[in-house]
Amino acid sequence: MDDLIQYITGNIFPENVTDFIFSNKLAIKKNHNIYLKYASLFCTETKNINNNNFVKLINIAGFLYYLSVIKQDEKFDNVKKDDNKYIYNYLLTNNLQEESIKILSNLFENSSVFWTFWNKRKLKYFDALLNEKLINKSIPYSKYTDIAINKSAFGKVAIDAMCIFLDKTNSEEHKALLTSHDFFSIGVQIIDDIQDLTEDYNNKQFNWAYNKTILKLKRKKVLNAESFDINTIKKLFYLEGIAVDLYKKALQNFTQARIVISKYEYINWSKLIEKKEFESKNYISKIQGFITIETAKKQLLNIEPNIKVSTTINDRIEKFNDKSIANSLKYLISEFEKGNNEMKHLIYLDEIDGFKNKTKLHIGDVFQRAILIDIYCDIIENLNFKEIQEILNQEIKFIVDSRLKTKIGGWSYFPTCKEISADADDLGQIIQIFKRTSNENLIEKYCKKPINILLKERTTNDGVIETWILPKNKLNLLEKQQDYYNRTKWGKGPDNEVVANFIYGLTLFDKEKYKNQINLSVSFLFRNQSVDGFWLSRWYYGNYYGTYVCLRLFKKLNIQNENIDKAMNFIMNSQKSDGGWGLNEKSDPLNTAFSLLCLLLYKVESKKIKKAVKYLKNAQLKNGSWVAVDFIKPKTNEPYKSKTITTAYVLKALTIYEKDEI
Repeated sequence: MDDLIQYITGNIFPENVTDFIFSNKLAIKKNHNIYLKYASLFCTETKNINNNNFVKLINIAGFLYYLSVIKQDEKFDNVKKDDNKYIYNYLLTNNLQEESIKILSNLFENSSVFWTFWNKRKLKYFDALLNEKLINKSIPYSKYTDIAINKSAFGKVAIDAMCIFLDKTNSEEHKALLTSHDFFSIGVQIIDDIQDLTEDYNNKQFNWAYNKTILKLKRKKVLNAESFDINTIKKLFYLEGIAVDLYKKALQNFTQARIVISKYEYINWSKLIEKKEFESKNYISKIQGFITIETAKKQLLNIEPNIKVSTTINDRIEKFNDKSIANSLKYLISEFEKGNNEMKHLIYLDEIDGFKNKTKLHIGDVFQRAILIDIYCDIIENLNFKEIQEILNQEIKFIVDSRLKTKIGGWSYFPTCKEISADADDLGQIIQIFKRTSNENLIEKYCKKPINILLKERTTNDGVIETWILPKNKLNLLEKQQDYYNRTKWGKGPDNEVVANFIYGLTLFDKEKYKNQINLSVSFLFRNQSVDGFWLSRWYYGNYYGTYVCLRLFKKLNIQNENIDKAMNFIMNSQKSDGGWGLNEKSDPLNTAFSLLCLLLYKVESKKIKKAVKYLKNAQLKNGSWVAVDFIKPKTNEPYKSKTITTAYVLKALTIYEKDEI
């Protein structure tokens, strides 16, 4: 970008070109960066250094012409839409091309073979534009690739210029570069069509991805496929495997582009191709993961109930006066009978992300079932619903059987993924439920060792626990692998919400024994409170879950200070007009439940509490559940959410409210 700016500043340029480039510097650098030094890609490192000025001028000329091509495309797309824009783009296009030609004319005489190549590339480009506009519905792949190659014909000018300058015209090396560019252009065009599917559909432009989707639906005898809206088409594009097929086709072309020039030393060009190969593989992995997860979810949700609770449970539920609580309990019981499959957390971890396991699909539900046990304990305590003890006994057995059979023990969120170690969040949640169900012997038997490792070997300099449970020294091969992933992928912690949840477990279990550690962790949490009063979470969405687990700990320790006041002010001041709280502008039941639990802890603002309860009861669905809301965030843009978990937390808040009768 600096070379381009310096050249423009030092030469006489049309005002509209200067204004356009200077006012779009950031966008140009972000969206068109590789084209700023396109010619450099086709020059070996040594040649690049020795002929720096020539290469620089070819880069500038090529980029100016590239911009003109972009504007030319806009002109074609908008000629009937906006006459003023058409006129502006027409003048800008001409001036960009004019300046490019000036540079090239100074570098190549009129008799140079360069201009023969130039005219050939220009004709190919305009031929592609014309053919693309003439496409109606379907074309063979060979025609599609011809258009893709010819649309990027001006990119070959950089190759021609470098080969002429280095006396390699029409050599095998020149031909190899051109062939490599052809394959690369096809790959780029396929990916553009995938990513521009919606935009091209709305603009009524031909799109290969759309075309392939319609053809496959027709082969499957899907009626009126062409009348489907774009969102349906896009969903089917992925679910029918068409997206994976096209990314694989793009990958094949990128690989061919790299192989063709593999015996030549075009390092930068090869790196660019390799980057595109990796991006294609990554897209393939993500789509395959999405399809695998969606298929597995569908299978899980279609499983018929295989557990039956005693009739005394259902009989007791029918006697509850509060129908909202009764209906939510019915929903949770029905999910229990189905194996709690709706709340299972499914994740796809592929080799491209560095994971090497027997399965790429991992299912976690230990943490979720521990949350449910905690809420069942609330139901017993607050509603005297002792009949539900039979469910508690089964769930406690499941938790015990799910522990890791390693020398450390503990519980892993995704136990089938060997790169994920046991963690303090699961451990803290399980200590709580063992204590609340009077199973202290299970804490002694299964939790003491991971507790000791955390406290003795996984604490920061100021005594705060990290998130993952691993020894500090003398790690075996698996532990070394897990430690590497903790440091490079997950982050070691400490994490506010994990610290609060684990220390709450220790507080319930033996407050006096762990007094020193509890005090150190409380000090850490107060130091990490945000200016606005909430606690940020590393593993959970929003500001309400982390704030709730922190306030729950402080309440149990009978702490009352300005930090608590600040947090409660945050909760009270962020309530929305409908009585709820939410991740964004809109209220949702999960974050309303967390906020309501905070208010119930300190029994403040009864009007706000009643308003929140009203919102929750109004938001309840007919089957007794509440909508799934983004809750846990293990990977970027892959949130975990569950109707069962939302319902459980809402029920927890409502049962406390019912008991206290605020």
